[in-house]
Amino acid sequence: MEIKNFAELIDKVKGFPSMKRMVIAAAGEEHTLEAALHARKEGIARPILVGDKAKINEILEKLGGEVPEEDILEQTKFLSRIGLLESMVWSDNTVHIWGSVSLEGEKYLVENSGLAKAYALAKEVKNWIPFWG
Repeated sequence: MEIKNFAELIDKVKGFPSMKRMVIAAAGEEHTLEAALHARKEGIARPILVGDKAKINEILEKLGGEVPEEDILEQTKFLSRIGLLESMVWSDNTVHIWGSVSLEGEKYLVENSGLAKAYALAKEVKNWIPFWG
């Protein structure tokens, strides 16, 4: 099926047997949360919000929206859970002893730095551009 417009895409997504999860990084902005609430209301996606929990809850209250507590994640807890930070000591949602970047986290930072991305792009592009010598 060829999708010709946004409305057709929405209809297709609504036809899925279950809502897809959508992770939103830096979710502490009003327009971002409005879109997340709309997607949830329309049955398009289940937003997982990553950011400052207090700020997110403040904006949600202002908008009159609700998201289950388990779908709002603090940045540091999220990074720790996926293995990019280690040796964190928690109480509630507060870091009491800051850990360190794990080896996996260091690898991620190296691979995703601006310089690494520019170098990878340059390597890819060099094969497309003919050089005259």
